[in-house]
Amino acid sequence: MHSGFGLTHADTPESAVNTYNLLSILSGYSSPPLPPMASYLFGSDNALIAAALAGDVNTIIFTPTRSSFSALDVFSTQSHVDVRTPDGSTPLMCSVLFSHTACVRALLDKGASVNAVNKDGNTPLIVAALAGHKNELTLLLEHGANVNQLNYMGSSAMMTACFFGQKECVEVLLAHAATDIELRQAKTGDVALHAAAYTGRHEIVDLLLKKGAKKDAKSLLGLSALDLAQIKGHQNCVVLLQQQGGGVVDAEGGAGGKEKK
Repeated sequence: MHSGFGLTHADTPESAVNTYNLLSILSGYSSPPLPPMASYLFGSDNALIAAALAGDVNTIIFTPTRSSFSALDVFSTQSHVDVRTPDGSTPLMCSVLFSHTACVRALLDKGASVNAVNKDGNTPLIVAALAGHKNELTLLLEHGANVNQLNYMGSSAMMTACFFGQKECVEVLLAHAATDIELRQAKTGDVALHAAAYTGRHEIVDLLLKKGAKKDAKSLLGLSALDLAQIKGHQNCVVLLQQQGGGVVDAEGGAGGKEKK
């Protein structure tokens, strides 16, 4: 069964995110696997990208950069701080992906765009949320990252962190005043609670409920978080949502939340 986030449950990393799988996910969630990272990204001859990937903060600090585009850029000896990899990722995204915190800070100090998007609409914040890097997530928020920006699949950083079970990132996002936990997935109408319940993230379900997440929120298919937890057999989530009254009313106004056989 496909979730509303363009992924199947089998795609979900259970611990540290595998680099190749993560690059495939960042390229569009359901797209074919990308070539290995080394040949795909290090094929660029841009020193800033290579430094961002390798965690070489000194190269980032001392590489002359510019943050604006000009018709004369072809003659420039500077690297653009938001130069792109083949998939549209910026050096900032690359450093966030590999949790090179010092590089992230240096790139932000150089004026890197905190809300840049790659070809799939993923921002540095969404990359941090997906990979589970709370330090980078915090830095990006401190530098004005749009916490509610959706990628082209229609998902936000919060939805992504919930789906991938990145509890610490969820905690950081919940503490951010601008985070909208009822923000709807653009294509399915799912909210963050749906993402956590579907993937069995009971600790995140608990965090969201304690933060006041609407337990009876329904997707465009009329499914509540409780419905999804029951369908997937995530009993810990079912218990939490039943205790909290999730899915009490169905789309027709009748009693819902019955155990599915």
